[in-house]
Amino acid sequence: MAKKIKKTTINGRSREKIRRMCIRLDKVSAALLGLAGISLALIWNQPYDLATTEPSGFPALFLLVLAGLPLELLEGVFRFIDQPELVRICGSFTMLGGGAFFTVILLWGVSRWVILRRYGLSGVKIAISLIRILVLWGIFQIGCFLAASAFEDSSDDAVKQHMKHDASKSAADKK
Repeated sequence: MAKKIKKTTINGRSREKIRRMCIRLDKVSAALLGLAGISLALIWNQPYDLATTEPSGFPALFLLVLAGLPLELLEGVFRFIDQPELVRICGSFTMLGGGAFFTVILLWGVSRWVILRRYGLSGVKIAISLIRILVLWGIFQIGCFLAASAFEDSSDDAVKQHMKHDASKSAADKK
């Protein structure tokens, strides 16, 4: 005779803990989604070049980290089907923002349903902590963008004048 399998029931207290943890996950994921939207709005008409020292590089890097995997997979598919004109689309801001939004929604969904069912509340707590790290890093990147923009706009800054003086001096020494 086979053993009977006990079904575990979730009592009211456990259900309340799960509900509170899911609300916390929703709030943190919404904050990350909002930061991705703010970053996209800040760099919308700026040049997309991480090799320069433009202030727009900070939010662009934040979006690129969020959207890196989906964009690489999409670019790989476009290269596989031999569509080079579609590969250039992957470098646009709309694809960068779309990939970031897709990643955040995927993180939220996997954390909400897969991790909760498989690992329980402790898994969701870990997922919330990791998403919070991304949120704090996004706030830091936006702060760096604002500081670099303010520094770039001030033409009478003594540090900036000193840097220009050193750059022109070293250029003259090379000649």
